[in-house]
Amino acid sequence: MVEMADGSANLMVTSPPYYNAPFDYPGLFKDYDEYLGLLEDFSRDLFRVLAPGRVACFVTDDMLVDGVKFPVVADTTRIMLRAGFRYRDRITWVKPKGYVRISRRSGLVLQHPYPMYFYPDNIQESILVFQKGRFDYSFLKKMPREELEESARHEITHVAIRALCPECPNWLNEGIAQHFERKGREEETRRLLREGASRRIRFKDVPSRLWEVENEELARWTYLQGLGFVEFLV
Repeated sequence: MVEMADGSANLMVTSPPYYNAPFDYPGLFKDYDEYLGLLEDFSRDLFRVLAPGRVACFVTDDMLVDGVKFPVVADTTRIMLRAGFRYRDRITWVKPKGYVRISRRSGLVLQHPYPMYFYPDNIQESILVFQKGRFDYSFLKKMPREELEESARHEITHVAIRALCPECPNWLNEGIAQHFERKGREEETRRLLREGASRRIRFKDVPSRLWEVENEELARWTYLQGLGFVEFLV
């Protein structure tokens, strides 16, 4: 993260490499100390780039490797606290019934009914939530009410679309959200669309994940095209 400026990130969500996970990362780290060293370095840099009051989330869990259980959750929490973060929450994410990708325990008790052979198969992960200091809500009172309402309409629209139509393309999702956000600014919207008429992007070239687009110009015109498509429909 050396290329990121201090306090420039507003949110961090990561699922770090599970320590030598048998299915995904076997032998990735020389030993557990090397893994913890990576987390130590990451936590310090994360504290630098995260803005005050902002949140960092880790999707992780303890790991069983070659019969040894490693306390990843406890050690991650300890490392983040030592880096200066506040511990806010631990959310237990229980996987759906029938999730057996990482399970090899199904039916083994019936096959091998021996003492000390059985142990529970915990199909779950932990979401650890940390915060850099406390969030200063006072600035919200200084924001124009209109700006707050626009942001709220935009984000609430995203929530509704994801609930009603999970398969909705990202560009269309953004277009609908912008349509409701810009309520009352129809003339400005028409002007923007006229300016962008010559920058149309073929649908097959539209990125499926706008948040991964590094070209700011491409991202801008893709968002605008999504808005234009919605305005055409309504």
